[in-house]
Amino acid sequence: MKLLICLLVLLTSSTAFTYSCPDRIDKRKQAQATHQYLEKFKGRYQLGVCQVEITTCDFSEESVNGNPIAEVFLLDQYGREVYLSLEYPEQESWYLKTKTKWNDVMLNYRKRDRHYEEELGRTEHYRLEILSDWNDVNTIDSIHLGVYSTNNQLNQWNGNDSTWSICERE
Repeated sequence: MKLLICLLVLLTSSTAFTYSCPDRIDKRKQAQATHQYLEKFKGRYQLGVCQVEITTCDFSEESVNGNPIAEVFLLDQYGREVYLSLEYPEQESWYLKTKTKWNDVMLNYRKRDRHYEEELGRTEHYRLEILSDWNDVNTIDSIHLGVYSTNNQLNQWNGNDSTWSICERE
C-alpha cells in the first residue's frame, strides 16, 4: 500500500508542475528572456545546502492570464522556505514594477509590489539572482533569493526578519 501511495504522489507531482504561460509573455522581451533562462534549470534538485525547485510555464498549454512565467522555491540550510512567483505586469506603475537584467550566465530579477496586504503590509520587494558556471551555462553556480516586506523588515525590534537565502554549488 505504501508503494502505491508513493507511486501516485510521484506520478501526480510530475504533471502538477506544468501550467500554461500567460498571454502577455510574447509582448515582453524581459519575460521571454526570463522564461528562456529558467527553462534550462527547471526541476527539483540539491544546490549546496539548499533544496531548489524551479518550474516554468508551458507554451503548449492554452495561455491563461494571471499565471506566472516561472516559480522558484528554496529550502535553505536553516529550514526556511522561500518562494517567488516570477510575473510581469501588463503595465508598469508606481505600485507594481519589475526589472530584469540577463545574459548567458546571469539572471537578475527584481519585483516591487506596493499593493497593501494584511499579512505582508504595504510594500514587498523580491530579489532573485541566478549565476551560471562560466564554463557551462547549463549549470547553476549560485542562487540568491531575498524577500522583504513592510511587516517583515530586516532586524526589527519585534524579531521579524527579511528572508535572504544564498545557495551555492559546493
